[in-house]
Amino acid sequence: MAEGVGMQHFIRDLEFLGPVRFVVVGEGAILETVGSFENLRVKQTAKGPLATVSNEDNSFECHIRCNEMKSAQFVHKSGGADAKPMYIIRFLSGNGDSLLSAILHADDGAYEEGAVDFWQEYRKGRRMFVCSGLRDRFGESVQLSMDNV
Repeated sequence: MAEGVGMQHFIRDLEFLGPVRFVVVGEGAILETVGSFENLRVKQTAKGPLATVSNEDNSFECHIRCNEMKSAQFVHKSGGADAKPMYIIRFLSGNGDSLLSAILHADDGAYEEGAVDFWQEYRKGRRMFVCSGLRDRFGESVQLSMDNV
């Protein structure tokens, strides 16, 4: 597991992925929607820092309880004969349970230009500006810590 990174810093970097499918699996339902990690804002609540990402008109919002997210895992799933490969970032609890998955979204059958490269290069640790990738920077997983949240 890669050395820790601040939660707010990590979420800010995810903005460069473009559209992603947010997936939350609860005991009684599964929620999926497409959005992005844009317009990050963080506020202190009684339960700790709450990070919010949204689109410009707030028709999409995702609230992230920063204290609950202990690590992030990068998962690549091959597509099989007819399916596209999947590029997934899973936010995990301290017990390793998946709390939120963000899957690169292929709009009209194609990922946003540069999104796969950014996901891959960041994982290996070559974090440069937008051209670097998440998975290349951090490896298969990374510890998340509180930074300025």
